Amino acid sequence: LNSDAILDEVKKNLNLDQKTEKLRKSIEIETEENTEFISIEVSNYSPVYAGIIANEMAKVFIAKVESIYNIDNICIVENAKISNEPYNIKHLRDISVSFLVGVVVIVMYTIIFDLLDSSVRNSIDVEEKLKLKLLQIIPRKNKKDKQNDEIRDSLHNLRNKINYFESYSNQNKTILITATENLKSKTWLTLNLAIVFSEIGKRVLIIDGDLKRSNMSKIMKNEEKGLKDILETNYFENIDVNKYIYPTEYSNVYLMPCGISYDGEIGLINNLREEFIERLKENYDFVIFDGGILGKTMDTAIISRVVDGTIILTNYGKTKIKNLGSVKNDILSMGGNIMGVVLDDVPNIK
Repeated sequence: LNSDAILDEVKKNLNLDQKTEKLRKSIEIETEENTEFISIEVSNYSPVYAGIIANEMAKVFIAKVESIYNIDNICIVENAKISNEPYNIKHLRDISVSFLVGVVVIVMYTIIFDLLDSSVRNSIDVEEKLKLKLLQIIPRKNKKDKQNDEIRDSLHNLRNKINYFESYSNQNKTILITATENLKSKTWLTLNLAIVFSEIGKRVLIIDGDLKRSNMSKIMKNEEKGLKDILETNYFENIDVNKYIYPTEYSNVYLMPCGISYDGEIGLINNLREEFIERLKENYDFVIFDGGILGKTMDTAIISRVVDGTIILTNYGKTKIKNLGSVKNDILSMGGNIMGVVLDDVPNIK
């Protein structure tokens, strides 16, 4: 039935423009067990055409057997039935295969993405690759509830760590908070860290140290005289710093705004002296600078050399390890001390 002799004649009779081997692959021949019945199945894009080919094969086969073997007791018991459904469509099989392929693709993508991803995502990236201390992980903020319990717990943990270090070493009373990107998150951390310190009775002074953007002053809606005006005098001994410090809506939290605009902004931060910082420490338990974005300005790196320690805020999955390393080098090159890294916007913290 599958021989070239049969198939070539079928092609000739039906004028099939198809190679014999291709036609053979579309045909299945089965014999019924313990019987002399033979079934012919043909698959074709046209179910009608498939039936025609099957019936023609049976006719040609009978004629060939009669002429070659002189056997005349072979007959067609039943003509080909045309199927109403495609023979090769099996939904359960296709769904299962698609699911398995999808799983494999997702796993492979995840593995490749992790291998090629050079962003900061965990303690290994911070502590092993950059030799920096991971102080705290802050979970991703819910837009509906920005101050959820997980975020509050993370802020309290950060406060307790800083407070422990300060009590143990009598240092880290003046802190600079900077970031590699995301200006709002950095200022958010500065303000909320001051608030959680005030909750345990600490007097905290926030200094808006971002001379170019003054984001903290804008958020606190205070654009009075401040740090710029003090630096402009370059004469700290006789200046009354209290004139540049203002209470906030939060108990025990005070603000020294960025200050009023002025000419000659470049290089003014170089006038900042340790003696000035020491005077502030006499009246406040903690002095926290809200610095600028490191990498865009060296002003923040200059501030790092006159404070006790610097905290670097970095964003999960966004900050490149290389960029965080550059920030680290900028601070260390200025003689600054890095307290550690806070990893922000981390998903699925339990």
